[in-house]
Amino acid sequence: MSNEVAALVAQLSETELFGGIGEALLPQVARVFTRQSVRAGTVLFEQATPVASVYVVARGGVELRRRDIATGMDYLVASYGELKSFGEENALGDDMSPLYAVVTADSDLLLISRTNFVSLMQQIPAVGLAAARIIARRANRLFSDKGVKFGALSKLNIDRALWSSVPRRLIVEARVLPLGRRGATVLAAMTNPFDSNAIDEARRAFGGANVEVVAVSEAEFDRYVTRYVLPALDGVVEATADAHLIPKLPNKAYQMKFTQEGNENISEEERKAQVTGEQVVAMLNQIIGDGLALECSDIHIEPYETECQVRYRIEGKLLRRPDPIPMRYHGAVVSRLKALASMNITERRKPQDGRLGCVFNEREISLRISSVPTRFGEKVVMRVLDRSASLIGLDRIIGLPRVRDIVRSLIFQPHGIVLITGPTGSGKTTTMYSAILERRGEGININTVEDPIEYTIPGITQVQYNDAVDLGYAQAIKAFLRQDTDVMLIGETRDARTAGYAIQAALSGHLVLTSLHTNSALSTIYRLKDMGIESFLLGNAIGGVVAQRLVRKICTDCRQAHNYPASLLSRVFDAGEPVPPLYRGAGCSRCNNTGYRGRAAVVEVMRMNEELRAAIAANAPMTELKEVAIAAGMVTFRDYCRELLVQGVTTPSEVSHILYAEDEATAKGEVKVCGNCGAANTATTKYCEDCGSSLS
Repeated sequence: MSNEVAALVAQLSETELFGGIGEALLPQVARVFTRQSVRAGTVLFEQATPVASVYVVARGGVELRRRDIATGMDYLVASYGELKSFGEENALGDDMSPLYAVVTADSDLLLISRTNFVSLMQQIPAVGLAAARIIARRANRLFSDKGVKFGALSKLNIDRALWSSVPRRLIVEARVLPLGRRGATVLAAMTNPFDSNAIDEARRAFGGANVEVVAVSEAEFDRYVTRYVLPALDGVVEATADAHLIPKLPNKAYQMKFTQEGNENISEEERKAQVTGEQVVAMLNQIIGDGLALECSDIHIEPYETECQVRYRIEGKLLRRPDPIPMRYHGAVVSRLKALASMNITERRKPQDGRLGCVFNEREISLRISSVPTRFGEKVVMRVLDRSASLIGLDRIIGLPRVRDIVRSLIFQPHGIVLITGPTGSGKTTTMYSAILERRGEGININTVEDPIEYTIPGITQVQYNDAVDLGYAQAIKAFLRQDTDVMLIGETRDARTAGYAIQAALSGHLVLTSLHTNSALSTIYRLKDMGIESFLLGNAIGGVVAQRLVRKICTDCRQAHNYPASLLSRVFDAGEPVPPLYRGAGCSRCNNTGYRGRAAVVEVMRMNEELRAAIAANAPMTELKEVAIAAGMVTFRDYCRELLVQGVTTPSEVSHILYAEDEATAKGEVKVCGNCGAANTATTKYCEDCGSSLS
């Protein structure tokens, strides 16, 4: 090693940029540097020009400065003394430098070209890591010194309505994107938060309002404007950037009429202690009214450290309100809701349940309310039960006539047990109610036991599950056997005892409808075996199984033909199989820019025959049982999903959630599940094929 290289190695080992790579690699690094002696006052590179090198100060000092073109004033941005490096950010991007560099004293500088520096980072990861730390610290110091926040557009609540209220050139040329407005202050994203001319232009565009700036990267700004802002300004609707944020809420005040449904033992003093402040009343009415207007199934009120979020479950997805509740109102809102629902407002340490009725747009709504104590206060979830919406016929639930006829044949059997299965929220209760409506008549005695009774059906005897008085599902079934029952509905088969009584009722000449949490029709057989039911009893008692899921329907107002990638289609169609025309929703005001509106059931129906009963009784393995069931005419999820795609009801990404076992595929390395929308994607995909989010 020459003396010159040895001297360079000694100096580089003292720098933050190269000091952590180890002595063995330093000679290799030193050989790509050149030394340059410069006089005081020398300008190394000018503002708004490309920078060709990364510099290390071996002796002397350098200042980075910015010259304001509009005013001619010169500002000091940073000073670098011995063994300090600068220019790393210029080497990693193609942008012109916003600053210029001037030597403050006679200096010796070590230079490495941009090309060699990039190559060095690829060969020695520690160099790239050190450069990233330096750049991040430099940016944070710069922003904190100037009072500027740094953020990511994907994590900000953005009011799209502001885009059309400002000149297009403010966004495209001045690079100022308005995000939201509160009173006399406008929040805006900028790539150069120190551009006073752009800030002044934004202030004038908003009638003299104060402008609070959030700094964002050039790449993110360009990507966001190209994907969302320009299409919106040109009249093309795209999906919202935050798939979990409601982009639009009804702009109206609601007058809610509440009725108490609960029958808890609450004292008269507690019942009268209702919170009636006008602001709290209006706030709760707004939360519930917006949820009902959006046709949500659940309303979540969730307290956190600084704010209380409200989320609505709409078509299976939880979407957040853009305007959280200030935490100072959380306790009052929850107390008013608990008081209306006949819950104990003085008890905040234990979970509670309550019920509340209301009339909304001439619809009778029932709210099942559950409160749970959390670290920052009580979380409340309201399940929305719309009597008129849920008492629907099988024609509206099962869209395929041949499948509907099979299900009807099951529920019109004289005896046996019919199981409606699926995960929570898959529509099992709605399907069971629809089946009961099909069988209802003066010449038949139908009894139900439910927890709770969600909808009142005239002409049917409905019993409320009440564990406090030992009136559970099993006890109700025993009572129904002495009530001259033709059809009984058991809300849920939760345990072996209930399953045993249900099987006994089916074998003794009754038709039993019940639900079970299983993932497929065939797995229901094995779930009941796990509960201790003998195989020969299952084969004789079961009349059929209907497994159910829900998928989102394409919005009919913005539906358009679409060519999906082969990687997505391979999950639905076999290799070489012709693919029918497929569709998607482009996004419109009717569907909140999601492309989906409403949900459709996907069902798997297994009807028993002698061969299938024999296979169950013989404890046949799953593969053999599946072959026998398909031969017996079982309608599989795949069959039903294909029909929905052919009819243009839904999209391949929706049905792939059902057809593609995520856990199995993940184990094989065949799938990535999008954290934004939940869609399954092939392992080699970098961006979600459904919503476009990064999968890295």
